[in-house]
Amino acid sequence: MFIKTISGEYIFGFIKIVSDNIDDRSICITNVHQIRNNQLIKTLYNENNFIYIKESSIEYIYILNDTSDLEKIYNYLINKDI
Repeated sequence: MFIKTISGEYIFGFIKIVSDNIDDRSICITNVHQIRNNQLIKTLYNENNFIYIKESSIEYIYILNDTSDLEKIYNYLINKDI
């Protein structure tokens, strides 16, 4: 999952279902990493659909369905300076 926060930060994480209740919209995002590479952000933003929710601290959620998008994020996380 690729997320834009209300404060304008972009993060990547994996979704974990919090509840089996269909009426419960809660999700847990694990293995969160901040994405600071503007070129990667533009690429993912242009190539994927997003869900606009603007609740609490999350503004947009981008669902990454394409394996190549996950590879882009994986390569970014491996190569970024820690």
